[in-house]
Amino acid sequence: MPEIELELIASLEEEWRTRIEESRRALECCREEKRQHEAEWLARQDSWSAQIDGVRNIMREIEQLQNSPTVHS
Repeated sequence: MPEIELELIASLEEEWRTRIEESRRALECCREEKRQHEAEWLARQDSWSAQIDGVRNIMREIEQLQNSPTVHS
């Protein structure tokens, strides 16, 4: 093979190695962002669940007060 073809092949191999490595880094970055977003989402869900539980407890207390005999007398 002529030397120019060998240089061209080597250049292409290096370019593709670089592209593959950049793509791997970008993929890992996306995976990390996904993990962070999932953790944030789960934290928000926990917060919402706690708030809903608080509202349910208040509603239960109100119902108990409404049903207690001292309120109706």
